[in-house]
Formats: sequence, structure tokens, C-alpha cells
Amino acid sequence: MSITTLFPYTPNGMDLDLFLHIYGNSLKNKRVLYIVKPNLDPDIYKIGVAGINGGDPNQRLRSYLHYYGKESRHNPKSGVKIYYLGFTKYNSYVLPTKSNIYRKEKFIKDNFKAVPGRGDERFRVPLIKLINAIEGPSDDMPAEEQEQAIRFSPRLPEERLKYTEF
Repeated sequence: MSITTLFPYTPNGMDLDLFLHIYGNSLKNKRVLYIVKPNLDPDIYKIGVAGINGGDPNQRLRSYLHYYGKESRHNPKSGVKIYYLGFTKYNSYVLPTKSNIYRKEKFIKDNFKAVPGRGDERFRVPLIKLINAIEGPSDDMPAEEQEQAIRFSPRLPEERLKYTEF
């Protein structure tokens, strides 16, 4: 399943609190890839993934509001803006490391130089380059996510039969 864009690229971004108020319910049961920028860091964009293990990215996105605060006219450095959000539907049979969201994030981390000392998901590059990398093709990203094969033991049905015979 390819990445579907929920919130397309906007050069001015959107206040994350407003974004979650508008789109929060539609994020349930999704794996998401996003680009945010805290108002505190004027030229550093952060990419991230959420909902990888449980399909609910809201808590991860809300954690940015707790960390950076909400936008305020009294403090222009508080708050965080979101610039892009793409998603795939959460499928518990797809391993997190095999999901297209994870693969796209890894592709970006491998192809862009991270800000030293700030983690491997923060970049000082033009926003449009990050968007083009997300929306462009990746080498190892299949059109459909591979579901993990479910293994069944042939022994279990026999054991259940033994208990029901009595």
C-alpha cells in the first residue's frame, strides 16, 4: 500500500494543535509519516513516524505539544507546526520494519545529512527537498506492503480433539 497524503505540503505549515483538532479522529488505525518544525528552531525540520506498533499516532503527535507548548502570541517561540502528513492503513500483519512508512523514513535518513548532535531525524534542508523525497520513488519500497505469514501448528488441532473426546 503506497503512502496516501492526508495533509499535503504547505510552505507555511499549520499549527499542530489546530491540525489535531481537525484531523485527529481520521488518524486512528493509521501509520503516519510527518514533517514538523518547532517555532524554537527556525530552520530545522523534523521527520518522524507514529502509529507504527499500534495504529494510533495521536499520542506521538500530541507529545510535541507537551514538549514545545501551544502557539501563543505572547511567546512566538512556543508551539510547533506540521508541514506534511502521509499515512498507510494500519495492518497488524505487516511488521513495523516492513511497513512503507518505516521504509520511507529510513530512505530519507539515509539520503539526507542530519543536524549533528540533534538526532538522525532532524534536517537543515529546504522543505521542498524533504517533500520531494517523500513523494518520490524509493528503491526498496514495494507497491503493496508484505504481510507476515501466520504460522499454525499442526499439533494444536489434534490436542484440542483429544480433550473433546472425553
